[in-house]
Amino acid sequence: MNTIETASNGEDALERFARGQFDLVITDLSMPIMNGERLAAAIKEIDPDIPIIMLTGFGEMTDATEEHPKGVDSVVGKPFTLDSLRQAIAQVLVRRM
Repeated sequence: MNTIETASNGEDALERFARGQFDLVITDLSMPIMNGERLAAAIKEIDPDIPIIMLTGFGEMTDATEEHPKGVDSVVGKPFTLDSLRQAIAQVLVRRM
């Protein structure tokens, strides 16, 4: 059974991550208290192998330059489709195996 946890901000997400076991993290770039870039970097310090997908309204700019924020394995631009999110999940999980 798959379980999904949500967090109200980046700091809450980091605390939940530190206490739990996760196969994947999906974060937004813009969040209160701690943005997605800081969250991704902090999570990678705890578990360098955890796949992280970042959702952002600035996705086109990031994809165009082929650069991702540090610790981010895939960037999905908003608005996104369920299919594009599924593709990103499949890509990052395959890399982990």
